[in-house]
Amino acid sequence: MSASRHSELRGGTPRTDEALALYDRYARPLEKTHRGRYVAVSTDGEVLLDDDLLALTAKAKRQFGPGSFIFKLGEIAVGKWLCLMPS
Repeated sequence: MSASRHSELRGGTPRTDEALALYDRYARPLEKTHRGRYVAVSTDGEVLLDDDLLALTAKAKRQFGPGSFIFKLGEIAVGKWLCLMPS
């Protein structure tokens, strides 16, 4: 997503702004070498990569706990989802 389109998403909820800031800082630098892969970013800036969204979700939950963000590199979609996976 271009920077101009990305800036149009800002000013939503504080959680959306937090997600976009984390993407800019930690995920965007990975776009050139990992475009199309999934990345989980913790609120502390820790990063996990995987090609499988569900596997990455499980890893992020185990390693980061609740509150991390998952993105597909090169494509931004911000939203809320409920994890029904057992602990």
